Amino acid sequence: MRNESYKRSMKTITGRRETALREAEERTTKVCFQVPRIREIQNQLQQTGGKIVKAVFSKQDSRTQIEQIMLDNIRLQQEQSQLLEASGYPADYLEVEYFCRFCEDTGYRQGHQCECLKKLIAENNALEFNRGSSLSLASFDSFSLDYYPEEGALHAPSSRRIMAEILEFCQTYAARFHQNAPSVLMMGDTGLGKTHLSLAIAGAIMKRGYTVLYVSAPDLFRKLQNEY
Repeated sequence: MRNESYKRSMKTITGRRETALREAEERTTKVCFQVPRIREIQNQLQQTGGKIVKAVFSKQDSRTQIEQIMLDNIRLQQEQSQLLEASGYPADYLEVEYFCRFCEDTGYRQGHQCECLKKLIAENNALEFNRGSSLSLASFDSFSLDYYPEEGALHAPSSRRIMAEILEFCQTYAARFHQNAPSVLMMGDTGLGKTHLSLAIAGAIMKRGYTVLYVSAPDLFRKLQNEY
């Protein structure tokens, strides 16, 4: 499962990078058509690498040449930014807008997996674990208090009132959930709503960007055993 999750995650990241590069290219094509001088600047900037290599192997003072090349590069970039703003575009309009600015949609940063890749792998693992569960079938909105009697025993609150308080607690817990949030233990007879509320909490937390695994203990142990 880990290998498949990794493959799916890298496919997503590769797609993000291809999309970012394509959109940047489309913006460049549009702007160069409207402002021909920017096309000239782009061509000159693309020659920077070749000029530096040529300077390194030159018999003349390569350091001075490289410094001049970099100064020219900065001047061209400044001119391009001014032209973009004068044409009604942001100064950074031609830059690639990566989904993840840390790894630039490669999945790796300084030889290690980027957090964006780790998050995708965790989400794909969760999807696999949660496959077949009822996460999408239970929510706080679909939890009905009508199933619980309004009348309680003598001098005791009614079941409906108790469940209303439990429902409010679960909603608050899900809304305020964080990585260090305490656990919740639900106990009671069958049919009281424990599963529905736990699924509702899981669904609400997932909408906030957290990864959720919803699986019974026997299924979890079986999947772990098959995996390892």
